[in-house]
Amino acid sequence: MTIFTLSDIMTMQTLQANKNSGFKLQSKAKYTDEQSIYHLFCAVAEQGPDRRKNALKRFLELNSDYALFEKLPLLSLTYTGWGGLIPNIQRRIDYLNSLLPMLTGTTFLKHRKKVEEDIESLKEYIKSEEVRELLEFLG
Repeated sequence: MTIFTLSDIMTMQTLQANKNSGFKLQSKAKYTDEQSIYHLFCAVAEQGPDRRKNALKRFLELNSDYALFEKLPLLSLTYTGWGGLIPNIQRRIDYLNSLLPMLTGTTFLKHRKKVEEDIESLKEYIKSEEVRELLEFLG
């Protein structure tokens, strides 16, 4: 059984997921199962893109299991930011594209395919949103 600590994943940083409630994942906490790693990545998904990318990079160094990877939230679960929905989705696409260089080699073929499929899905969503906005404008 592989034991992950937050320090393994976040390179010795303390992650404060929610300042208001005081919820913290401390660097000494151990994560030994899929559910714990999933919850860790839910918290990481709400952080900035560099922190998310570093956590994923460290995770992939320690664990190449596709079944677990496909369950991890790679993106924030909420849409935030300025400029409307389409620019926000484009930022998500840009972020996912930035992950592709990490997903090279035969070990990560499935991982890469999943990310590429996620990118295509978001691109299709942008197209449908553009059509919806146009129809709304016209009508």
